[in-house]
Amino acid sequence: MGGFKIIGSGAIVKRFVECFAPDYPNIQFAIYARRTPTDFPGATNVRVLPIENFSEDGRPTIVCCSVCEEKILRENGCGKHRSLVARANIELIRSLIDRRIFNRGIYFVLTNPSEVVGQYVAEQTANPNVYSLGLSVDYVRYKNILSGPNVGRANAEFQLAGNHWDRSFPVFSGGDSYLRGELDDLCVRYRRDVQKEFEDFRPPIQSGADGINHLVKAFVDQDSIPLSGPDRPCGNFTAGIFHTKLRQFVPTNAFDLEGRNLYQEILRQHESLIAEMRL
Repeated sequence: MGGFKIIGSGAIVKRFVECFAPDYPNIQFAIYARRTPTDFPGATNVRVLPIENFSEDGRPTIVCCSVCEEKILRENGCGKHRSLVARANIELIRSLIDRRIFNRGIYFVLTNPSEVVGQYVAEQTANPNVYSLGLSVDYVRYKNILSGPNVGRANAEFQLAGNHWDRSFPVFSGGDSYLRGELDDLCVRYRRDVQKEFEDFRPPIQSGADGINHLVKAFVDQDSIPLSGPDRPCGNFTAGIFHTKLRQFVPTNAFDLEGRNLYQEILRQHESLIAEMRL
């Protein structure tokens, strides 16, 4: 394939270039930065370019630009941090929309909160090919949880529902229902694992780089990947499976009653934050 474009040159993109870009010697990565970084790691298949040089050429684009979330968390605590981070990052994204960057092509948003930013971009540009990353990392987290002690779901097949920025949860294949208290327990274990990845007020870096790598590998292998996209006709971004060969997104929509109730709760939270960002 022709390669990938990445908008952003922060810690997550640097980690991806250091850890994963050398694994794809035949794939070219074009990194578009607002300011040319002086400490960017070198790689023979990576070019760093000014954002002014960005143009749509059919290659998938990963959006990973962000304000300093650590600063927002330190100054405001964790109570309303999602709202504050969302508003600050959407202001940043608006500057890209003003450049008409998102009007054509396919985009995968990693900028936090990814489903909120992704949905905002899709609504503002009417581009139907905007998606959000993060759920592939959640899938790995739940795979590890289900394989752990006192769970007994090591071989379970599942998809994810909900969203990455608030809560995701597993939906078991074949209509397999949750045991009593199982869904609550899984969500608690998931939140605990995510919290362990934060260092002081610094958001996780490695999991973000892993998410970029999951997407690149899925395209290279022509495989599917868990991510978030629009659930028609309402357009709210929700969990599902993206098929890279077909470039087609299929939302997760098979729930039992307990899963449906949790999904509706997550959806209300998502719609509330989306409405706040529209003001």
